[in-house]
Amino acid sequence: DLHYYSNQSDLKMYYVVKPGGDPALINWFIDGATSNSIVANKLEINGFNAKVVYDQPTVYQVNPVGNPITLSGSASWQNVSANTYSIGLPTYNPALPLVIELDHGNAPSSPASSLNNLDFCTLMGGSLDDGFRLIKTNKNNGWYVAVGSTRSYAPNEFPLLNGITTSTASTSSSSAYLVTVLFDNLGVRKGVNIYGYPGCKMTPVGAILSGRKITVVGNDPAPNSFFPVTSTVNLTPGSYTHTAGQGYCIQFEYDNTNSSINKIKWFTRLNGFGSDIAFKPNSKEIYVTTLSNAITFPPDVQNQGGNPYFNTTFIGGDWNFTISKYDSVGLRKWCTVLPIYNFTEFGSGGSNNSFDNGADNTREDLYNKCKITCDNYGFTIAGEFDKVMSTGSKYGISTITNTISTFPSGLNDGFVMRFNTNDTIVFGTKVGGNFRDAFTNVKVTDANEVTAIGYSTSTQTANLTFLATGSTAYYDATVPTTTAGVKVLINKFDSIGNKTWGTLYGNGTNKAVAWGITQDNTNKLYICGHSISGLSFPVTNQAGTYNKTTPPGKGADGFILGFDTQNHILWNSY
Repeated sequence: DLHYYSNQSDLKMYYVVKPGGDPALINWFIDGATSNSIVANKLEINGFNAKVVYDQPTVYQVNPVGNPITLSGSASWQNVSANTYSIGLPTYNPALPLVIELDHGNAPSSPASSLNNLDFCTLMGGSLDDGFRLIKTNKNNGWYVAVGSTRSYAPNEFPLLNGITTSTASTSSSSAYLVTVLFDNLGVRKGVNIYGYPGCKMTPVGAILSGRKITVVGNDPAPNSFFPVTSTVNLTPGSYTHTAGQGYCIQFEYDNTNSSINKIKWFTRLNGFGSDIAFKPNSKEIYVTTLSNAITFPPDVQNQGGNPYFNTTFIGGDWNFTISKYDSVGLRKWCTVLPIYNFTEFGSGGSNNSFDNGADNTREDLYNKCKITCDNYGFTIAGEFDKVMSTGSKYGISTITNTISTFPSGLNDGFVMRFNTNDTIVFGTKVGGNFRDAFTNVKVTDANEVTAIGYSTSTQTANLTFLATGSTAYYDATVPTTTAGVKVLINKFDSIGNKTWGTLYGNGTNKAVAWGITQDNTNKLYICGHSISGLSFPVTNQAGTYNKTTPPGKGADGFILGFDTQNHILWNSY
């Protein structure tokens, strides 16, 4: 038998050999390591980013009453052949159980303190405003990239390393350059890229990290019509290139040693404001959503077959969502219009996409977005659906179900739409009440499950429809008392659009909006956002977890909610 234990950092394993068993049959074959060897009686396995060390084996036997018996000699690692190891044993009694203990680093138990559990932390920036908005991980090697904007760019102002810097430096505080910083899984900085031009305001809104490529979508409403060309540009022949629009899409590729970001593979302006980006895992196709008030499509767009949803009609004078599909190097394969938004609710227009450290601008930058997530079966989008588009003849999508609120004062609803691998609509649905409701993010959380998060200000439920009482899942159906109150909105849907779980979260008097959603490898769900004046957390956290349940009461605070697969709250904290 093999018994193994973890302290959340390292492993301890016990091979228990029953009487008459043959421990010589225990062999380790090491695959994927850069090298391995026996050093000072320890087995050292060298990986791409780190070294794994197993201590010298400990061996003992157990007598019939369960007491350990110390052996006269020691166990040792033995190199059997290339990348293959066994355990050399001293003389023992084959009539009694034999226990072989293997410790990975023999580390102590992990401390409960959240500060002691930090692997690393750092600040980055210069003398002006700098900030990261996005972080993406490559699960194959554990490397990750932080994406943001910097106003501190000048030679040696922002800490540089192995990356591209724009050919034109600027010390103007009105410029906001795009910045990407690459780290390995130990926190070692591997590359920094700063890109832009004097006067730019390059605010990122979405990014993907696939293989050695990082692709960023964002907005730059500055008047410059295009990007500067640098000596490191390596454009893909035939890639989509557009020269006008408030949004941008840019793709960097780091070199074969993954040590720096050293090539610009693709860049283009987007026809409208950049909204979000995702890629389909099996095909590596890239999907980009935008918010546009264009009258016609760019002339290069064609239907690529496969019977996808295909609409080229913009609602004149209104803002419309668009979806574009590109292959992994920027060749555009499909594009369509979703005329389900309207100018009257667009707020402050382009100014809401500027890089700014003001609380209002930070909030507004996340409105008016069409979020997108992909899986092997297709993609799903979610966002805000305008009340004016409530008639089928105007938005032209007959598969939208759950009609908008009949309350005369109803404003926007949240919407979710799922598309299959052929880019054909599977379902579309709206969720909302008598005032403004919206989804700010969406994630495929299971093969047959989509989770959308956002906020609700409705004082009457209409088609918000929450989970029925009596379930053991967390469930809050108490709407805000006034439209000035804002509560977190969470909904789950199955693969054909049926709602399987819905809840509000918050006290309804103050303001709380959910922005981010992710999962861990056990499918636990984590939702983050911000609140003003408190959420009134209903769950008591377990001892040892990071636990802050009382907000400071000054301005906005961040919050995190954790749910298990049965929708029970596991953890909540400011």
